[in-house]
Amino acid sequence: MDPRRITSSLFKTSQTLLSLPNQLKIQCTEFSFESSPRSSQKLVQKDFLMVHGVNFSGALWYKFAQELIELAEADTSTRYKFRCVMPTLPLGAHTIPLPLSMTNSISLIVDSLYHIAKECKLEKAILFGNDTGGALCQVFLSKYSSEMGGLVLTNCDSYEDFFPIPLSLLHYAAFVPCFGTLVKYLMKWDSTRRVVYGVVSRKAWKQEGEMYDFVKEMASPLFEPSIQKDYANVLQDITSVHTMEAAKAFPSFDKPVLVAWTSERDWFFKEEMAKRLVADFPKALLRKIPNSKTIIPLDNPSDLAQCVLEFVNGEFFNGDKQSKEL
Repeated sequence: MDPRRITSSLFKTSQTLLSLPNQLKIQCTEFSFESSPRSSQKLVQKDFLMVHGVNFSGALWYKFAQELIELAEADTSTRYKFRCVMPTLPLGAHTIPLPLSMTNSISLIVDSLYHIAKECKLEKAILFGNDTGGALCQVFLSKYSSEMGGLVLTNCDSYEDFFPIPLSLLHYAAFVPCFGTLVKYLMKWDSTRRVVYGVVSRKAWKQEGEMYDFVKEMASPLFEPSIQKDYANVLQDITSVHTMEAAKAFPSFDKPVLVAWTSERDWFFKEEMAKRLVADFPKALLRKIPNSKTIIPLDNPSDLAQCVLEFVNGEFFNGDKQSKEL
């Protein structure tokens, strides 16, 4: 999942350490792409800000971003110019801890996303959210909707389910003084990591080759006491108060929204939640993604990329505000 392994000449990669106005230091990876010259005069130019969930880093989105760019290059009917910005937020797989004087929280992370968009000079970015990242995007929308050009939500927390049962037990466990030590002990074992990541991802369950290394990389920061502190603090702040308040802003958000949900059984985020999201946004569509659990960018980046490419081309909407399902 290291972007340095991606050798395609179709796009460029860069990694930056951003020093934000709120004193956070955020590692940020960007894939940028512009179609090779072609006769078509149609240009689709989009900036994407991709938001991961707890126990993941920005690397979650690398394969999906690569698939999206390769599909864009293969589409000779349109010229594309994409910027995919993938920050690593303080959600447990980060390697740069917050300053000791700061307490991690949902509001702090959402405000950091705003600063990231400004620092990277993103123009009306489309936000992507998966798992906890989807809830962060919803809270961002409620505070900074004027900065957004659209929204893509894959299986994620929302409404009363932030966290959903039984994941809500993590919120309460994070208040236990020995929580960090317990997490460190459990994450040392391959079998524990397989369960933690495998319950939300088909590929992570296999724990083979590159995927084994990826999961181990995601879990290893939790061995550090400073990262354990950040992790515990944000888990303590995860409650449905944030998502229920954010949902009040959905009816007034008139930008395109894509809800891309697994077609298979998700233990945590039911299909009813996806339909509720689509119903509450004025201009939204539900698209089913096969062969995936919760973490669609990891399990089926190809189908998700095809879906998103159609979305940014405006093929899902014909100027009306009706919700549609394909």
